[in-house]
Amino acid sequence: MHRALAPLFLLVACFAGAVGAEPDRTEALAKAKTKFEQDVSKAEDVLIASMEKAQTKAQAAGNKAAAEKLAYDRELFVSQRILPTTVPTAAYLKVRSQAVTALGAVYQPVIKELTKAKKTEEAEALENALSALLKSARGYGLAVPDLAARPLLVIENKALVGQVIETVNAEFGYGEAVLAAKAGKRKPLQCWRLEREEKGYTIQSAGAAVKAMCATTKVDAGKVVPGLMTYKLDTQKETPDRFLFQLTENRSEVLIVSSAKGESSGYVLATVEKKVKGVTVHELTLEKKETPPKPNQLWIITEAK
Repeated sequence: MHRALAPLFLLVACFAGAVGAEPDRTEALAKAKTKFEQDVSKAEDVLIASMEKAQTKAQAAGNKAAAEKLAYDRELFVSQRILPTTVPTAAYLKVRSQAVTALGAVYQPVIKELTKAKKTEEAEALENALSALLKSARGYGLAVPDLAARPLLVIENKALVGQVIETVNAEFGYGEAVLAAKAGKRKPLQCWRLEREEKGYTIQSAGAAVKAMCATTKVDAGKVVPGLMTYKLDTQKETPDRFLFQLTENRSEVLIVSSAKGESSGYVLATVEKKVKGVTVHELTLEKKETPPKPNQLWIITEAK
């Protein structure tokens, strides 16, 4: 487990005054952090040992391909916490899930208490500390739901409450990613899966046959500009850069940044307001990232209900 989290202890310690000078609360936060790190670290050691054992066995059997895949999986897990596909992970995930739940049970009430008391800076700092701990264990923080069970997700724009990403024309080999009003109950075409890869995430529609969002280009008012489409993704081949996105977390929201080269390089998924025949509409687009990011560039990712 990453050891660069020692400064978090100092961060936790500063909350003694923020939560009403309660030493027991500060101690509880520190203990929860320590237990989380210890439990996850032990589980990681067991999983890494299982990969190393399998790799030794494959090498002894002369199975070069299997040995190389195990070495690759081990490196991805150690560096990015991407789960291996070559050894069982159920026991590891059970421990990690329990550790995350226990950590949140201590941290979240304090964050809510600070927020209610309008101690915004302290609440944000503690929330960031919690997110950093989660990222150290699974490769992503608080703004992304646990991806281990491949949950169905809804991606909602912060600036347009109730507007989510939906795929249309999914019966073809390609389609469009559009904004639509969030359905009252789970709608497959509004559900997505995030799949982690070495170079980023793919965003795959759960309502279409392996359709994934990708950056593309289009002609708008005579100019070639960045755009967004959905295309069938060949999961047996290396994923092209245009299908890959980076997720930059901003507390409970994320920036979805294109990994495509060319016109779309470094652009972020956003919404844009347009007039169509006198009517105001909102569309998906790719645009240059603002600092700080604008609400139309931020997305809230939650599990579909």
